[in-house]
Amino acid sequence: MNKIWSLALTALLLTACNNSNNTTMQTEAEPAQTTTVEAEESTHVATLQRSFENLFAYMEQQDSSFTPQHFEPGYVGKIDSLPAVTYEPARIQPFEPFLIYNSDSTKAIDLYSYNYIITRRNGDVKLEEAGPDTEIGLIDVKNNTRKRIFFSGPSMVVFDARWNSDNEIVMAGAEQLQNNQLKPVAWQYNLTDSTMQTFNYNEAIAADMKGYKEQTVAALTAQKRSN
Repeated sequence: MNKIWSLALTALLLTACNNSNNTTMQTEAEPAQTTTVEAEESTHVATLQRSFENLFAYMEQQDSSFTPQHFEPGYVGKIDSLPAVTYEPARIQPFEPFLIYNSDSTKAIDLYSYNYIITRRNGDVKLEEAGPDTEIGLIDVKNNTRKRIFFSGPSMVVFDARWNSDNEIVMAGAEQLQNNQLKPVAWQYNLTDSTMQTFNYNEAIAADMKGYKEQTVAALTAQKRSN
């Protein structure tokens, strides 16, 4: 009988040790997993900060509560874009000063030609909205084509876009709410597989963004003249 009790006690101790080891291993693994998530989050925040320094500074001027750290990764998926079409140079040429080229100027982001018209008043170039929708195009200079990579109705607007690399575009905009309230949004588009990563801002801010477009157009026009 004593032998049976001894064996039972040994088994119980071994089970307790195993459970303790498993708990320790799980506890030790958690910080590494947390560190990975934090690294991913800091990477996308750094990318957005680097790409949209002027835009974010303008938003912060409008609402001091704004901070890029409030962008959180959202939906990732392949976008259903229209096929690339041959564009007419005469139609794109007036918008050439506002195209955003990649490093070797073989491709360009087109923010304005879809729903803006260009006017000139007293020597100043103005972009005026000609429709409520937003479309962002990708121009292939070598093949003379334009492909839609983003489209939305009146509730969503894109303020700016940048090349993160020759195969990746980042865009920043917002969902327009009532009373000058905005819900900032950012997108990261991969040219290789046509996937889009969304980054959602976790609260609304109060901002009037009309001045930002005017500043952007003025800066691009001045840069074009200097070149």
